[in-house]
Amino acid sequence: MPLYETVFIARDDVTQQQVEAIAELVAGVVTEAGGEVKKREYWGLRGLAYRINKNRKGHYMLLGIDAPPAAIKEVERQLGLNEDVLREMTLRIETIDDTAYRSAENERYLAGIGRVSRIHRRKPRGRSMPRHHARANAAKSAVHAHVEHPFAHQKGIMGLVIRTIGLARASAAVTLTNMAYNMKRWCWLDRRAVPA
Repeated sequence: MPLYETVFIARDDVTQQQVEAIAELVAGVVTEAGGEVKKREYWGLRGLAYRINKNRKGHYMLLGIDAPPAAIKEVERQLGLNEDVLREMTLRIETIDDTAYRSAENERYLAGIGRVSRIHRRKPRGRSMPRHHARANAAKSAVHAHVEHPFAHQKGIMGLVIRTIGLARASAAVTLTNMAYNMKRWCWLDRRAVPA
């Protein structure tokens, strides 16, 4: 089944137990559809970049889900209907990682789907990191920084401040910004041509 990460933000006036109850609701929907919640992280009460429905803070929760797409649609629907949830976002991912380093399970999974591992190598215990491994880790970090942080990169280049009248114009501006960034990223990766 496909893997997904869902992050939702709950209102600041609910308790942590109520946030956990929302996560349990999601887990129930996923389990009912034959999936599984593999990872659950409560990130705590954090400040929001801007007010959402008169809230300055929100409870953040991350869920790593292994479920069919129909279950994810139902999860998004349930979270959208819940009055305690301010925002939610679901992304399809390759692996549900608990670590940035290699593990036998991640390596088997990546090999099984025909992918080449781009996960960092650990330093051997009691010894220094071999120079070729350190260089490989540095190269992988550079690729991750360019690929996984497009909005941070866009914010640096374009300020990511969009002033328009109307939702359609704002959506078009964000879409064009993303297209320009993705084309630039594709050209960078094509020139770089990282060998397997």
